Amino acid sequence: YWMYQGKLTIAKDIRLKTMVPHTMEEFDKAEKVYFRLIEIPNEKKRTNYIKAYKLAIVNPPEKPPLRIPFRIAVQIVQLFDVEKEFEKAMEFAKISLNLEEISEEDKKVAKERLIRVKNWVKDFGEEKFKIRKVEEVKKILDEGEKEILKLVAQKLEEGLGTVEAISQVSKEMSIDLKKIYKICYKAIFGIEKGPKLLTLEKVFGKEFLIKRFRLEKR
Repeated sequence: YWMYQGKLTIAKDIRLKTMVPHTMEEFDKAEKVYFRLIEIPNEKKRTNYIKAYKLAIVNPPEKPPLRIPFRIAVQIVQLFDVEKEFEKAMEFAKISLNLEEISEEDKKVAKERLIRVKNWVKDFGEEKFKIRKVEEVKKILDEGEKEILKLVAQKLEEGLGTVEAISQVSKEMSIDLKKIYKICYKAIFGIEKGPKLLTLEKVFGKEFLIKRFRLEKR
């Protein structure tokens, strides 16, 4: 798809670190344009998207297949072993994308993409896309943040759900709710954002979150 974007006569700069995420997102957009899932007011741009998509696919499918968005795919391949935990990875995708079911055909398409994304993360992935190990996370959290995480873990152990636990800690410590969520994401991913914590709880269970908030190895 990257080759057919824009004019073929213009030289293109190959930078795999940045090219892959952008191209995958643009391809997904082109596919949605082709299947009229989104509308492009500019007719010329719309035609270009459709042409590039048809040249890249050759034989377009009859209906739009499941395309796991790049940023979610990056999270999945680092949270799961795609070969050994594929069904669990699909459960994560299903919850993240609010899907009722994923067909066997869509699972094949999804697996192909996940394997490609896994290779990209391994060989070219930028730091901002990588989930940090517990040892690394410990270094970027201050003592106050570690204390907040311990309290959230304690509430989870007492039987509260993730949302309720964070809400209680927020009230008890008079700390902004958004700030606590950011700290929780830092504990899991090393950055202040990520997939919904409720999704992680449903797929991995509370024990995963408790260990991560206590900064223990999985």
